[in-house]
Amino acid sequence: KNIDFRNQRVLLVEDDPELRASLTGVLEGLSFEVDSAADGLAASQKIKKNVYDILLTDLRLPELSGEEVVCRARALYPDLIILVVTGYGDVSSAVRVMKLGASDYIQKPFLREELILRLEKAVEERRLRWRSRALHERSDDSEMNDLIGESPAMRKVKEFVASVASKRTTVLILGETGTGKEVVARAIHNN
Repeated sequence: KNIDFRNQRVLLVEDDPELRASLTGVLEGLSFEVDSAADGLAASQKIKKNVYDILLTDLRLPELSGEEVVCRARALYPDLIILVVTGYGDVSSAVRVMKLGASDYIQKPFLREELILRLEKAVEERRLRWRSRALHERSDDSEMNDLIGESPAMRKVKEFVASVASKRTTVLILGETGTGKEVVARAIHNN
């Protein structure tokens, strides 16, 4: 079963320019939106400024190790898919990084097909985890997931929720205490 990678943003962290260019071409060929970094420090800065679906990082990087990049990324985005690229004989490091939150690792040299299979597996696992979480939240009677009301102002809120729910963006919800900011946030999340 092939997974659709469109609208998936990936941060590729690789210090070897040739391998970075080659992997960028493979990922773009799969319809990923690709951003890249040549070292761990640049990657860490990009992670702070942007939202990614997948982090594909080498373990051995200049400036900041791949392990530190994984720790920082996981702290900011618990649901981020993290695939670690390791050199031959560096499996113990990969296992250590998996314990820190990486989803999987792939050992150099690897085939394009192996990378695609690992990406498909990771994206599918996350999709199932999100679906399970959404079902659990919707089955919880204490949470109100529907926006109630048909006034012009409420219709405007519903239109806004519909317009931003499918986008990968940050939304700031402002309002007086008790106006339903949390209900709107949940509606955006659930949709």
